[in-house]
Amino acid sequence: AWALRVIHDRPARRVRRRGRGASFLSVAVIADPSENAQHVAEATMHLVRAGAGEAVVGLIVARRAGGDRQAFLADLRTRLAKMDPNDRELLHLLEPSAQLYPPPPRRTQNVDLAILSMFLAPLAENFMQVEPMSSMFHGYPRHIQDYTGKLDEKSIPWIVVQFTKLGHQRKLVRSRLLSRWAEMLVMFPEAPAEALFWDFIDVVGNETAPKAIYLGTDAAKKSRPDVKLQHHGHAALIEHLGDVSSLEGKVQRAQE
Repeated sequence: AWALRVIHDRPARRVRRRGRGASFLSVAVIADPSENAQHVAEATMHLVRAGAGEAVVGLIVARRAGGDRQAFLADLRTRLAKMDPNDRELLHLLEPSAQLYPPPPRRTQNVDLAILSMFLAPLAENFMQVEPMSSMFHGYPRHIQDYTGKLDEKSIPWIVVQFTKLGHQRKLVRSRLLSRWAEMLVMFPEAPAEALFWDFIDVVGNETAPKAIYLGTDAAKKSRPDVKLQHHGHAALIEHLGDVSSLEGKVQRAQE
């Protein structure tokens, strides 16, 4: 329900690109109001143009201390309004309701990212957040699509492609997983997104064993000369059986 209270910068009928399918990539940008509005506008327009019609860009101005946010936002809108109409169809400047954010002094960055993620999810097959002043080479979505296409041709399953090891930015994520990412962001608003990202990957990937049993689990799946499984394949010394069964009328006593 909270997503319905997002106020879009343009009429709702232009939020979705009519007559065209979902783009390959959506790019999220969170701008700081303490930065120069001209520089942010130029960098944002560059992201759209460099996408060569294959990338949808979503932009939010952060609600954080520092800078006059309303003045920054007004200046940004004025500059972005000068874009080519075709490019403007690929850019979405969001101004969410203040009711979506926790009261100060609590962090609001996670809410910004959650809103952007959920807004962009239906507009593209994949999602990536980048820094506000990012510079991309022309046609970057096509190059990324060529790489993921090779993975698909080799039947290599993937949910994330990393373009940098650090942080949560510049990580290509499948859009179908963004609802879980948004849930985690708003569930733990005080935890930085970069700290939550790998927990998110563990949840949606469902492939990582708990750290306490990782060595044993890994050695049971493949050869690990450095690990000796002393009890692998042996019956447990102590076994607990519950006294409740899913079969009506059946009772099984606890045994050791």
